[in-house]
Amino acid sequence: MEALRATLEDAVVAWEMEDAEVARALVQAAYEDHFEPLEQALREGDAMGTLRLEYGFGRLRHAMAKEGRRPDVRSQAEALALEVSAAVGHLPAPPSDELTPSD
Repeated sequence: MEALRATLEDAVVAWEMEDAEVARALVQAAYEDHFEPLEQALREGDAMGTLRLEYGFGRLRHAMAKEGRRPDVRSQAEALALEVSAAVGHLPAPPSDELTPSD
């Protein structure tokens, strides 16, 4: 989840530098590269929670598209990263046979 957090941080930095296009693209990349691969497993455990997380990515992208400064964008990105990390933390551990390399 560190990669997701770093990508969202890069998005906030781009937004703070007034590059909304890059910021929004980085939020989309965080979603596609780091959230989407886990989406099915998250949805199986908590469908509504997963939908809220998806909505959070969209809400963040939308906030970054608005004209002017919105002081909550940084806290919104940080909260989203924490929420995704918490959701992933509730996933069951993979079976032990998936943890050991095959011969």
